[in-house]
Amino acid sequence: GTFDLLLGDAAPSRPSTPALTSNPTVFGLGKWLASVPTGLAVDRVGRRPVMILGLLVVALSDVTCVLTAHAGLFLGLRALAGVGWAMFGTAATTVMIDQRTAAQRGRAVSLLFMSETAGLFLGSLAGGWLYVSVGAASPFLFEAGCMVLGSRAVARWDAPDRRPVPSPERQRLRAALGIAGVTTLSHTSAALTAVQTGLMVFLFPL
Repeated sequence: GTFDLLLGDAAPSRPSTPALTSNPTVFGLGKWLASVPTGLAVDRVGRRPVMILGLLVVALSDVTCVLTAHAGLFLGLRALAGVGWAMFGTAATTVMIDQRTAAQRGRAVSLLFMSETAGLFLGSLAGGWLYVSVGAASPFLFEAGCMVLGSRAVARWDAPDRRPVPSPERQRLRAALGIAGVTTLSHTSAALTAVQTGLMVFLFPL
């Protein structure tokens, strides 16, 4: 199946490194490509619709990944899941900033990232257990179920879904890039993520 194809022709005890790292690579590429369009969509249609659609896109990708036996299609679907995650993450961060006063924004965003890190820790444990105990497809199906439940929770969310006054898309993007420190912090974040996640998290266990 797909999971055997992704391991390549090498022995099970020594799968090819490019094959194993291609999954997080295409996932990250999907997130990267979707980031700016997602930000524009959040401003245009609102936070809640973008979050719901993003979660459902991830769920659809997960279920379809289980059904396909083609490695190339599998990686394309993982990139699509990255698009869905970008949609949810961008909208959720915007909500956390919008729903708090200036004095509370830092704490609100920190709690969002803390919950994300806690979820990564617990999800890694659960995913490994499911993979060994139930099967290779089970983490995908479990995640798809969580995404559907999450979309229902967002749909029932009673906070106001703010929509800013429309302005030209290029003007909004230039305004964001013109904010002091945005470019510097963006580059710094990219470097830290490349080292910590790209090099350490994925390659060190290999």
